Amino acid sequence: MAPKSRPKKAKRASAKSKKTTGKAGTQKKSAKKSKKAKRGGKAKVARSRSAYLIYISECRTEVLQRKGLQEGKVDFAEASRILGQAWNDLAAPEKTIFEALAAVDKHRVVLAGLSVRGRADAPAAAAALQSALASLGRAPAAAGPSGIAAELMDAMEALDARMPFTLRAALAPLLNAGPDAATP
Repeated sequence: MAPKSRPKKAKRASAKSKKTTGKAGTQKKSAKKSKKAKRGGKAKVARSRSAYLIYISECRTEVLQRKGLQEGKVDFAEASRILGQAWNDLAAPEKTIFEALAAVDKHRVVLAGLSVRGRADAPAAAAALQSALASLGRAPAAAGPSGIAAELMDAMEALDARMPFTLRAALAPLLNAGPDAATP
């Protein structure tokens, strides 16, 4: 017995399907992208840097020059091996400096991703701001020249710009009261 085949339904060419091809389809896609942007699509925040990455960004040329190598003349694998060994040989007090800088950078990421829509977000925002300010106070003087402190301040200013007035009003007493008031 042969299986019964169903008759195929005839596809109707509609005006809508014709619009999705060619330039009209491109315009339709760009309209969708702009709608997404209007809905509040967030810009990506750079991930926080580890103490090692901060060390590399600040000391790369110095470490390579100590080994007698020039920046552009050494391949990536060799440079990574030398920089990793230099990090491992670094004394604990010097590593602590870079770990403090990494802690400040983590607070930048937290502030950038913080929800600040209404009064209910005030305790979390206050706790995050107090923690960020405390880490900035513990940061070494190296935080200034490296730009990490400036990046944290930029994140605070961006947070302030996103914050509605009602949240600012609810946040002020929590920040003035001290660290115990910020916890829910």
